[in-house]
Amino acid sequence: MEESSDVIELAKIALADELFAVKIYSMAAKIVRNRSTRDRLLRISEMEKGHAEFWKPFLKNRGFDLTKIKVSSLKTAFYALFLRIFGLAFTFRLMESGEREAVELYSRMLEDPNISEAEKAEIKKILEDELIHEQELAEEGSRFEKFLDHVRDAVLGMNDSLVEILSVTAGLAGAYGSTFYVALSGLVVAIAGALSMGIGAFVAARAQRQVHERTLSRILLAARYAAHVFKERIRNFMEDKGYSSEASLKVADESMKDPKLMARIISEEEYGLREEKLENPAA
Repeated sequence: MEESSDVIELAKIALADELFAVKIYSMAAKIVRNRSTRDRLLRISEMEKGHAEFWKPFLKNRGFDLTKIKVSSLKTAFYALFLRIFGLAFTFRLMESGEREAVELYSRMLEDPNISEAEKAEIKKILEDELIHEQELAEEGSRFEKFLDHVRDAVLGMNDSLVEILSVTAGLAGAYGSTFYVALSGLVVAIAGALSMGIGAFVAARAQRQVHERTLSRILLAARYAAHVFKERIRNFMEDKGYSSEASLKVADESMKDPKLMARIISEEEYGLREEKLENPAA
């Protein structure tokens, strides 16, 4: 019965996440000024509410007390504060991350033998919805891409500056005007800068590979049950590159035959993760 217990645990997470998503999407819709964005958020909120309505009887039929499912007030308050301080740019990123986790969760549930075929059919529909939500949020978030790049550069710049300033301060603390200690402090700054850049590059390369591997794994898992959603994305990618509708459709159809190829195309076109950029940082 261990697998049945796992099903209940995953369903509990799914219901709590859906109820939380309803609140956040509704909250975001109330403060956004762009009408199309507001309508999109409200539509996603309604769809998430429908998903929650599926999970309630799913759990109830398995003897679970639904009153035990609570949406964290602290988490909701944090998101509300985050939304008002940083706006939609960062909030869309958090929402998009949540949709990706939901895709992975539902894909895992579809492989569980304790779930009936009728339930799997409904979960498959929910999975398709979440994939569409993920894409829609990515499109909305792309509108703020340049702004996010500026913030990232500012953070990295401040980080490098702090490292150098602290290194110089530490070096000069014992100098007391001595040329030897001044020279030594310069060496400390140089070493600290080299270590900072080297460690930063190593961590960035390693993190990039981990993101790539998890993205491929998630897409491969989801492609088993919602390949046509990815097929449509690939067709759109090819058309955006200037290929004809016929050629784009042919590429999309070909990707349907090989899930690994499909996952690679999605990861490259949608997430910018290319194989030549993913050399092993430990090599």
